[in-house]
Amino acid sequence: MSTSYTVNAGLGCPALDDSGWNVPIQATINLLDSLAPIGSLACRFREIPSTSLFVSFAAGTFRASTGSVGSYAGATVAAPASATTYYWLTDSGTLTTGSGWPSGPYVPLAVVVAGSSTVTSVTDARSPYGSVGVGGRVAVAARTATYAILPTDGLVELDATLGAFTATLPSAATNPGMVVRPVKVDVSVNAVTIATTGGQTINGASTLSLASQWSGKTLVSDGSNWVAF
Repeated sequence: MSTSYTVNAGLGCPALDDSGWNVPIQATINLLDSLAPIGSLACRFREIPSTSLFVSFAAGTFRASTGSVGSYAGATVAAPASATTYYWLTDSGTLTTGSGWPSGPYVPLAVVVAGSSTVTSVTDARSPYGSVGVGGRVAVAARTATYAILPTDGLVELDATLGAFTATLPSAATNPGMVVRPVKVDVSVNAVTIATTGGQTINGASTLSLASQWSGKTLVSDGSNWVAF
């Protein structure tokens, strides 16, 4: 039997007149099933064809919105009857469902359509394995008093009209690659202090002061400390 193989994945491609197709086809099926781009976090019918409302999710890893890598152990769950259900992972790796995608961040997995007693379709929605949902837009937070900056914050508008206060960055060590831009938006003489945790620094200093209206810095975590520019 003469068999050729695809360039990227090495899948067996028997010629039309070849006999003994079962050998390369079985090898191809096993190879496809073992490939992480297909198997990791994949959703499928529990039975093929479906005889129940159950679907199974494969174990896998994903990149959270903070840049850290999370893991998911996999599960078999029952889909709601007579409904279209969206399945995703939260940044902490919790399987979550709804009638549509959340605003983000989230890791999309699949859209499952079920009838009264069986699953009729599973549409793969992996993207691939990273948090999405902010649509390229920056999350905006407005604060007027002491604030702990969140890993999901983008632009942080700080209004010190009522008095000076401190906004504290999350740990640079647990949020490598995080980018946040705090800006003082009011005209008062009250300064806003940007502080760090765990003895970390901002360009070598323990704090950063924003003293005038529209003063601000873009802060990036290098995995140990914060760099401001």
